[in-house]
Amino acid sequence: MPGGSEASRPRGFVRQLKDAALSGAAQRLAAEQLAGIAEIGSISLDSANKRIDVSGRLADGGPAFEVHVRHYRLESRAGSLELTIEAAQASPAWMNEILRRFVIGQTVTLLAGGQSRSSAAGAFAKLLAALL
Repeated sequence: MPGGSEASRPRGFVRQLKDAALSGAAQRLAAEQLAGIAEIGSISLDSANKRIDVSGRLADGGPAFEVHVRHYRLESRAGSLELTIEAAQASPAWMNEILRRFVIGQTVTLLAGGQSRSSAAGAFAKLLAALL
């Protein structure tokens, strides 16, 4: 049957809805966390393939950029939600060094014991935890 089996279609649709909701929440969180540094134009999440695409512009009319996360790991541990970026690349090319030094392989706690640094961060982490 074209487009997959009857059973896989609803799961695919639900995954697309989940990814769209998480993308929107991540975009709001990124806007809050990166205020004065960068303006995020879009974030697109593909949870089936563990990919995230981000586009934006550095603050004050700086250059446009794209970041392509090619694999990430999301884990729930003892009330915490942790994200590890395992593979990513960026454009312009100089951003790849920033990714290599400060992002790839680093684990970030999105939610620690129900605490968050901001309302947007808390909402995003709770949404991730609920959908994990």
